[in-house]
Amino acid sequence: MADQTIKINLSQAGPKGPQGNQGPQGPPGAGGVIKQATPPTGLDDGAMWYNTTNDLTYILKAGVWVRFVDEQMIADSNGDLNLNGGYF
Repeated sequence: MADQTIKINLSQAGPKGPQGNQGPQGPPGAGGVIKQATPPTGLDDGAMWYNTTNDLTYILKAGVWVRFVDEQMIADSNGDLNLNGGYF
């Protein structure tokens, strides 16, 4: 049997089809803060989550959500909060 070559002209597209359904939401990007009411799961340590129920921010450390700012971190007299990298 002889080889057959099929030629397709891609420069002449047919009519555009309807818009498809939106796909599922992808995983959070690096450096982003997840905003939702419940703790997210399946993330690596260092992920940040803003709890929309209590307006607090958490960092995932050793698999546990830890408050980003604790009571020991008090603002100075100007109202500025100086974050120390040793707190998280």
